[in-house]
Order: sequence, then structure tokens, then C-alpha cells
Amino acid sequence: MRHQPVLLTMVLMVLVNHYVNKYSATELYLRYLGSKHKDRQIPPELYPKFRSALLATLERFHGPDWDKGLSEQWQGAIDLATQIMLEGYKEHFIV
Repeated sequence: MRHQPVLLTMVLMVLVNHYVNKYSATELYLRYLGSKHKDRQIPPELYPKFRSALLATLERFHGPDWDKGLSEQWQGAIDLATQIMLEGYKEHFIV
């Protein structure tokens, strides 16, 4: 768990890059991340709760800059990443 802050920061950067640019490398990473979540038995049912917590944290981080547009962009980026990660649940990556 001590690496989680670094990993979360990294995945937020991947999430934004994929939402903005749709890089194939970021999509592959999100699929891989999904497969790792499956391997660690993290159920998809937890994703909506994490989404809500992440959005609340991002709202606090952005402070007065948070508005409907920014909220919708973050929601879109999170939802796209989640969709790709859940596709990764069907795949098996060997590293």
C-alpha cells in the first residue's frame, strides 16, 4: 500500500492522456491495469464507489476552479478508463 499514492498519480496521468489523445499505449496500460485488478480480486462493483470518492477528491483539489464543465470532463475520463479496465478483466497479461 505504500506505493499506492505514486501509482494513483501515475494512473491519473494515464487517464487524462487517454481521454485527451486516445493513445494505444494508454489503452493497453488501462487494460493491463484492469487485468491486475481482476487478479487481485477487486470486484467491478467497487468501481462506482471509487469513482465517487475520486470525484469528491478532485473537487477538493481543484477548489474554486471546479465547475460543471471540469466535473463532466473528469467524469468522462474516469468512465472511459473504467470501461477499458473492465475490458481488461477478460484478458490475461503475462509480465
